Amino acid sequence: MLLAALFTAAASAQTATWTAARTLRIEFRMPTAAWPLAPNTVNVYGGYVTLQQPHTGITASLYNNGVLMGTSFSPLGAGATGLYSYYGFGTSFKTATSPWAHGGTPTVVDFTPLRDRTIQGRIDVNIATGSMLINLGSVALAILEAAGPNYEQSIYPSPIITSVKRIPELPTDPPPPPSVVPGPPVIGGDDDIVMSPSVFKANCEATKGSAIGVRTNLAITGSSSAVQVASGCTIDLAANVNLIVESANLTFTGPLNIQSRSRGALKMNKSLLAAPTITVDFRGSGSEVSTMESTLRATGGTLAVALTDEAQFEVSKRYSGQTDSLWSTAKVTLSAGNKLNAGLFNANIRGNLGVEIQGNGAETTLKSVDDVVLNAPQGSIQLTTTGSKSLFEISDSQMLFGHSLALTLTGTEGTIKLSKATLGPASGTAAAGITIETSANRGLIEGSEVTLRRARSATLRASRTGSSGILKWEKGSGSISGNIVFEASGATEVKDGSFSSPTSIRIFTPGGGSCDGSSNSLSAPLVQVCPAF
Repeated sequence: MLLAALFTAAASAQTATWTAARTLRIEFRMPTAAWPLAPNTVNVYGGYVTLQQPHTGITASLYNNGVLMGTSFSPLGAGATGLYSYYGFGTSFKTATSPWAHGGTPTVVDFTPLRDRTIQGRIDVNIATGSMLINLGSVALAILEAAGPNYEQSIYPSPIITSVKRIPELPTDPPPPPSVVPGPPVIGGDDDIVMSPSVFKANCEATKGSAIGVRTNLAITGSSSAVQVASGCTIDLAANVNLIVESANLTFTGPLNIQSRSRGALKMNKSLLAAPTITVDFRGSGSEVSTMESTLRATGGTLAVALTDEAQFEVSKRYSGQTDSLWSTAKVTLSAGNKLNAGLFNANIRGNLGVEIQGNGAETTLKSVDDVVLNAPQGSIQLTTTGSKSLFEISDSQMLFGHSLALTLTGTEGTIKLSKATLGPASGTAAAGITIETSANRGLIEGSEVTLRRARSATLRASRTGSSGILKWEKGSGSISGNIVFEASGATEVKDGSFSSPTSIRIFTPGGGSCDGSSNSLSAPLVQVCPAF
């Protein structure tokens, strides 16, 4: 059973020329029906336009009964010509507490008349230069509950547009389009839905930036042929709904947001999803993100995955024709709450400006095995946890970075196990150092056949402030351009290794614990092996 996205739009298409000499005026009122959430953001949408002459930006001014409330600016589309998708003009208005920061410079205004529905609303939109063909019937407003700079939940019913026209009005202007009362687009039915990439593309492009509500398990399946989506897409999953992407190749011109306020799941197999930015935000316990021979690719910004409790995150194997399983021109980030179970298997993860994995709950487990590469050529790799019990198992893996690497566990029990791993920049010397540390009293760091290379320093420390930390490092090697430190509060054992530094190498256990630094080849102006304290 297949139901396409359902929404109410303008009854007729009405294409008009909009120039810098004329204001696009949107008059509106708020609906009387109750909202499920309190709005904190208003966005202005323009649909598809043809940019005839380049413009330098878009300005929107919000009025209540003729009194100016605030003015917003956006550079989206500036300098371009040709067909352009203004799923959002980028001009938006928000409360002082709204985190929204997408598309331009959102302006803080008093939301009281919006929330109490007394506003006699008007938004005047202007371009300082240029001209475009715009469908007046595609102009829309959306009220949102923004929970992040690029994450929002559309709220329905939407504002009711009573008039869209160009000011000054001319005798030759056709009648304005009828009032637009958009409703929530919804995909759902009695059974699970199977949809081709082309049908899903049509659903995304029809929403004008509003979220698609998915109320039944949805599988997007097709061949590997690339499908271009001339918009972004926000997919809002109901509780316990799975989004499955199977043998599909979709590229979006706008942001891709996959979200759920309850338990949600994204499962990809032999598929590619690409967009300027990608956000996966599942707020319910038991949520899951898994990719098999697939790629999530953020071509213009961050790739961010946010999960809460009891979360599963797994990335395995590379997609045909793609080097990386997760890729971003900015950062790749994963954050989760209590009991995160994360696994990386035979996969490449590349964030040009950084790769960050953070466990914020009581328990975190991360396994990186079987030819894994984490790569942050212009930034840092940070794998951190704050909970009471954490485990990192990293083997047959490379962690390549331009600035620094930090594997840091701060809870009561923390274990880091590395084997057959390479840590350091792919080329040159990193701007900062390598830090592998457990702050817990019962911290354990184990390393076997690990190479440390071309960093400014290397510090390996097990529970410095406790008394039961254990560090065991064998058959390792390292050529570091600064200090090398091996330290544990209870027992330090570094054996059968080869390390060089132009400054110092220290292997020690402060406070009277056991220490063994035998059978090593150590080269540095200052070498301290198990000094007395």
